[in-house]
Formats: sequence, structure tokens, C-alpha cells
Amino acid sequence: MKKLIKHISRPFNWLAFRKKKPKHDPRAELDKAINRLPGLAQSLKLHKIDLAAEDTVHIFGYGSLPGKPHAPPTDMKTAYLSGYARDFCCRSVRSGTEEFTGLTLGLVKDKDSAVKGKVMSYSGMNIAELADMLNEFAVREVPSTPIYVFQIKRVTDEDGNTVHAITCLADTKAPGFVGDALGKEVREVLSEEEMKEASLWRKASIIAQAAGYLPVGKRHTTNKSYMDRFVRYTLDSSPTKIDENAPPKLQELQKKVIHGENRMRELIEAVDVMRSILKPQNRKWLEKIEKKQWDSFIKDQQAIEDTQQRRAEARRAAEEEAARKAKENDPDAPENILPPPLIRKPPQPDASPS
Repeated sequence: MKKLIKHISRPFNWLAFRKKKPKHDPRAELDKAINRLPGLAQSLKLHKIDLAAEDTVHIFGYGSLPGKPHAPPTDMKTAYLSGYARDFCCRSVRSGTEEFTGLTLGLVKDKDSAVKGKVMSYSGMNIAELADMLNEFAVREVPSTPIYVFQIKRVTDEDGNTVHAITCLADTKAPGFVGDALGKEVREVLSEEEMKEASLWRKASIIAQAAGYLPVGKRHTTNKSYMDRFVRYTLDSSPTKIDENAPPKLQELQKKVIHGENRMRELIEAVDVMRSILKPQNRKWLEKIEKKQWDSFIKDQQAIEDTQQRRAEARRAAEEEAARKAKENDPDAPENILPPPLIRKPPQPDASPS
């Protein structure tokens, strides 16, 4: 009898299991993806933004992110983040070791500066696609050591439009944040100007010497190589200049960017000085690693520039074709207005006398 009851109850148990089994919930997946980016959920709530309801989601990036985005954006423009500056203010095991950590870039508050980067726009995504995009962003931008916080910031694009964008900032409360790289005891005995000078040379010393190994790529790297590729290269190849034809708002942002870039140049010069006084043998093996990375980086940059040029040419061709078709279909266009038909005069009767 017990066997019969057990046999009869099996289909009902299976139905109950199917009923209890949770269905795939795209919204829950999106929430999980947002929570993988520390601080983003709180910032979205503060700004009363629901990403699932947005037609377009924007991400502000600088350095390597715009060059090799985690996911192809539908649009990308030069943009400015005011009130922040780039700084080597976070610990990095990637370009150092656990015993001698390197320094990596982070964005810190600075009312006199602005950061020039790219605003990457993602349009037309459903909730599942948006979750996938943010998951890829987290894989790329969230290191194992907590050093970043993600917040919604207002950025101004090259056309003067302001949008809300997800922005990666240095987390000043994280264990990996080093700030000026000076200890409390040092700050107590130095003036503000002396602290700036001490911080500059302390960071330069670290960047000039730190080296590590990347298990993912199975390659050696140095802190100076990171600085050269993602800071020095940009400052040398495309320094910010004030566009006299730009609106005053954009010109003011460009001035702030130049202020931040000049501070970064001071650090680069200090790094070069610190590298020059290392023992020749130490310099030799560090420079050997850096040359290999630099050659690979330049090759990648050329490929990126070629791709961007092809896309720009394709975009221009599409715009020209669209303009041509619009003109072709515009009845009011001068070239589409036909002249009135010629009306022949009727033949005049012969008036000569018969």
C-alpha cells in the first residue's frame, strides 16, 4: 500500500518542484550586475535613476577603457568630468608585488582640475543585455583589492551636452587607497607645500622601481610601463589645447584639464629622475620589460586608430549618402524643380495676298 501511495504521489511531487523552481528574472540579474560595481546601487538611488528604464546608459572612461571597451558602445564622444583629477593614488599588485606594491590611477576630487576622457553610450539594450554589459564592465574594472567606487556623475561631451554617466572613482575609504602616499607622522611636521613636494617624490620613487607579474597574461610588467602607456603617451601624442571656437563652458573645462595634465607631467619628470639614479643593472632589466610592453602597446594603438579611422570614414559615407537621398527626395530642392514646359506658338496664318 505504501509503495502504491509513493508511486501515485511522484507526479504531484514533480509538479510541486516545478512550481517552486524560480524562473529566470532579468531584473534580478540586472540588480546583481549593479551590485558587482561597489557604490553604484546607492548612487543610482540618490539620483533616482532606474537603469532598466533608461533608453541610453552612459559610462565615462579614460586611459585604457575607451581604447579597448569592455563592450562595443553604440556611440563614443570626447567628454569632460569637472572637479576631479587623475592621480596615482591606489595600490596596485598588478604592477608590483605584495611586498612592494606599485601605484595605479584613480580619480580624486580637485576643484581646480577636470579629466578628459570618453563617454561611451549604450542604446537600445534590453534588461538582459544591459546586465551582461555591466557584468563585463565589473570583470574589467573591479580589482581583487578594493580601491574603486562607482558613482553617477554629470559629464559634458564635446558638443556641450551634459549626461549622467557611470564613473569609476578612487574609494578614499578603501584599504588600497594611499592618497598622497605619506604617513600621518610625516604630515604632522611638513607644511602644505612641503607635503606636495614630498608626495611627488615618494610616488616617483615607487613608480620608477615597482615591477610585478601578471598571471592572467603570463607576463612581467613595471609600474613605469603602466604610466608610460596610459599617461605619457596621451600627453605626448594629444595634449589638451584650448579651442578658441568652443563655447566658454567647454573652454573653461579645457583649462582645468590642462591644469591636471601639467601636474601629471611634473610626476612623469620626477619618475624619470628617480629611474636615472637606479643602479645600471636594475635599470637594464626594467627597461627590457618595458620595451617589450611598449612595442606591443604601439602595435595595439595603431590597430585601434585604424579601426577608428575606418569607422569614421564609414560614418561620413553613410551621412553623405543619407544627405544625398534626402536631397533627391526633396521636391523643394532647386535641382528637383523642373522648368515649365516650352509652349510652342501656334503657326500664324499666311497674311500675304492671294
